Amino acid sequence: MVGPWTYEDTGKYYREAVKRRPSFSGRRDMLQFTDRLPSTDDWTLPVLLQLNRTLRVLYNGPFNWDAFKKIVMQHILTDDVLDALKALPEDEQIPHLVQLVLDWACWDAPKEGAWPRDLSMRRYFVKWRRCEPFYFEADTHTDEDMERAADLFLDIWMGQSPGCILRQPQVQFGEEKDFPGFTVYRVRDEAVTDAERLAAAQSKELYLNLQARGWAPERMDEPLQVGASVARPAKLPPPAGDIVICGPGMCAQCIKKRYLECRVPQDGGKPRCVACRVHKLGCEHKGKTMDALKKQSLEDDSDSREATPDPSQRSQRSGSESVVSESNKSAALTNASADSVPGPSGGRKRKSQGSRDKQKKAKRARK
Repeated sequence: MVGPWTYEDTGKYYREAVKRRPSFSGRRDMLQFTDRLPSTDDWTLPVLLQLNRTLRVLYNGPFNWDAFKKIVMQHILTDDVLDALKALPEDEQIPHLVQLVLDWACWDAPKEGAWPRDLSMRRYFVKWRRCEPFYFEADTHTDEDMERAADLFLDIWMGQSPGCILRQPQVQFGEEKDFPGFTVYRVRDEAVTDAERLAAAQSKELYLNLQARGWAPERMDEPLQVGASVARPAKLPPPAGDIVICGPGMCAQCIKKRYLECRVPQDGGKPRCVACRVHKLGCEHKGKTMDALKKQSLEDDSDSREATPDPSQRSQRSGSESVVSESNKSAALTNASADSVPGPSGGRKRKSQGSRDKQKKAKRARK
């Protein structure tokens, strides 16, 4: 990658290239992949290495970073593919480039503890995670060189009907370094502040609370933020005597308003949290006894914060570059420490690519 082709350049070239191949009889929209994917249990290392090679074809092509990102997020990481990757066991061996694409598609914090707002895809892939692409230089590579590289991905799409993202193209530059455990990198703890790590941890907790009730957003423009606190009415007893409930056991209103705790004053009346009293809303705790709430509070302290989320249900980035669902795959292309550690594994929460890009562009120009 790291070539001059924009997303629009790529669409124009591929439309013309298709016309020069009369043997292609497919009826699919541009770069629409309709292959039947393996079942969840069949995403073994050999299958993941096939996907990694397909990604390498793009990563080593003449596309700029924006074009690479859009093609991957819109045409390769469809909902079905992403769901399969997110469902992989936490200890599954994942090829390096597949892992990085999965990292970038999701809000779950990297090993550094949070995503800095000004972190570009290029810096994360190349500088932070040492995944080198093939570089096209204007003074050493001709248009023909770049077209041949671009044709490799076109061949994957056109080579079979239906198009198959797991088709085996030729061996790619740098793919041997993508084998799980080969590439090591330094975790850049100094690049993330404690405040950013705290915000990321709180966002994850808010998301898990929503997830437990079935209210978690499928994709998010931004990490979730803690809701604005409410002023405690003076007539209530001191907060030191409150029953404090955290996690999914909070009342529905506190979860929806994205609070980290639900405080129930012990004032002799029916149980009702502070937030619901201030907002004059019905509270789920109203039908419970104080003893039951106290027991629930103790259980929350020992259990709820240690719960392991279902990786296949983690939230995702969404926006102008969101993944295309199975029923809408036909979107047109043209419209830790200083120690070295192996690449991470596991699923993520989907990010909203469009909003994130706008924020980064407002802070500094793309490199």
